[in-house]
Amino acid sequence: MERSNINRYNRQELIEGWDQKKLRDASITIVGADLLGQYILIPLLALGVGKLRILGNEKIRKGFFLDLKLKDNIAISLESLVNDINPDVDMIGLKSSILNKGSSYLLKGTDIVIDATNDPFSKTLTLDYCKLNNIPMISAGCDGSFGRIIASDYNNNDIRIVMPDFEGKSQEELVSMVLGGLIAEEVKKIVMQKEKLKVSLYYNLTNKNRFTFERSKDYKEFEGNFSDKGVLMIGAGALGNFVGLGLAKLGVGRIDILDDDEVEDTNLNRQILYYDCVGSKKSEALAEKLQKISDGNSKVNGYVKRFDDKTKLTEKYDIIFDCVDNFKTRAEISNYAVKNKIPLISGATDYQAGQVAVYIPKITPSIDYQLKLKDSAKKREEEAGQSCILAPNPSVIMTNQVIGGLMIGESRTIFDPDKFGEPIGGILKYGTNLENRLGINVILKEKKNA
Repeated sequence: MERSNINRYNRQELIEGWDQKKLRDASITIVGADLLGQYILIPLLALGVGKLRILGNEKIRKGFFLDLKLKDNIAISLESLVNDINPDVDMIGLKSSILNKGSSYLLKGTDIVIDATNDPFSKTLTLDYCKLNNIPMISAGCDGSFGRIIASDYNNNDIRIVMPDFEGKSQEELVSMVLGGLIAEEVKKIVMQKEKLKVSLYYNLTNKNRFTFERSKDYKEFEGNFSDKGVLMIGAGALGNFVGLGLAKLGVGRIDILDDDEVEDTNLNRQILYYDCVGSKKSEALAEKLQKISDGNSKVNGYVKRFDDKTKLTEKYDIIFDCVDNFKTRAEISNYAVKNKIPLISGATDYQAGQVAVYIPKITPSIDYQLKLKDSAKKREEEAGQSCILAPNPSVIMTNQVIGGLMIGESRTIFDPDKFGEPIGGILKYGTNLENRLGINVILKEKKNA
């Protein structure tokens, strides 16, 4: 297979100790082609994993993989689409699942197996095969409000590995997005022989402690109708790709995007929707993609414009999403949200960590207060106004996918708290080098309420 002659992996190769050859030589199998399997596939494609195999009998339930139309069997359809996204990846889609011990031959020749089904029988057979052949296995499952990840060490016979509580339940977008990013990071660690996951990971929309295993008994699943909502997303980079994708999947009625950068080939390892947009303006390219993904349910507008303290907006918004990459602009966005009494969800990432903070007028302190943005801007004034293209910092897709998903999860509580519960009372944290990976920092009350 001929590899693309572009600087696709430049930003991740800036990370100390990074070995792209190990990823290129790796062979990963995903069991299950439903939404969770697809959201695992997305970052593995972006990373440039050399050989991918996805198994699944699932038929089309939701029509798009990113902005590409799925047809018939999902696994087979995915194989035909991958070359458009990253021609460096050798992908096989098999219309099959792990139904008996005989079918486990489909796992032969793989370095890591990820069972992303909600089928405990599949997980049991996959685990047996991986134990027998000493192959690392990651098990994950989810429904619309809760997800779990467990990495098997083969000495643990805990029934949670097969996840019987997810049997028969439908996988949904938001939880799948977060789990997919988390799993890809753990795959990278295994491939590069870094510290492996030793604990179970949870994402829990039923509990204000988003990362606990305790599900609220009072929580009920709701589809949610956000067609009458309008949002402003500032920043159309890696974080904006996933926030935008989530908003389009929710069917938010109006999505306005502000960004003045152009797509470059060095963006492609994390800004996954721009696989065919090099040279285009990000805001316009992303708006076109999201319009298609929403299947006509959202009106998406892209504006080639940078937000600053002189920006004046004429539209009314239910939420502003801060997806930018410098402290000065983030502080200006915070000030604007406070002045105009607009809820704000602020996300930030680097290559090994990320965080989400939420501002709700008269309920929480400002984002500037929570994160000390102005202080940080003063310390890093030389970075103000630079885009991620101009500042060649190490960057990967996983933290952006996780944080983008967490931001969308919190948006539902602002759109409709009666259905989806009250917003979090702290800052959501993700650290790839932390033992528990995920946590919440409590917000101290502001002396003067914003």
